[in-house]
Amino acid sequence: MLTAIVLAREDIREYDQRITLYTKERGLVFAYAGGVKKILSKQSSHLEPGMFAYVETARTGSDKLLSAEPVASFPHIRASLSKSVMTQYIAGLLVRTVHIGAPDRALFNFLRRFFVTLDRAAPDAVVKIFIRALWRYMAIMGYNPGTVVGRPLEHLTRWQRFAEHHFELPVTLPLYVFVP
Repeated sequence: MLTAIVLAREDIREYDQRITLYTKERGLVFAYAGGVKKILSKQSSHLEPGMFAYVETARTGSDKLLSAEPVASFPHIRASLSKSVMTQYIAGLLVRTVHIGAPDRALFNFLRRFFVTLDRAAPDAVVKIFIRALWRYMAIMGYNPGTVVGRPLEHLTRWQRFAEHHFELPVTLPLYVFVP
């Protein structure tokens, strides 16, 4: 059994899908799920993007998904369009920047905490959580988003404007970041 967070689903054939997972044990995994789009499929609801689940795969040329047991579904993320967009953005960023089969516990824990925190967050705190998550992600990936002590962060103001424009929520964050 793998501990996984479902990042995305992609149609392959009429009833099949490719499920993108980030697992604690194996890192980024693309698994083939046969028959998951059939009306009577029992696994379909367990493999929605944003689900935290225990999955079992068989390694034959490519991974084939055998079973999935849900652990957490994050219902408040599903109910909020802005939260859904933010999780899709983080998931897409992870898929494009992480190597397949390279597990990273810090990255898995970050992703799990991000989903849990965003699910519990009040609507006025969502953009701050998203911006902090992006900065934390960059730090985990080896990019230090800090600047020289006391210098204004132009990146932060760009993210502020992005968040205010796309999510229509005012963001007030410090203009300076101090790196120890």
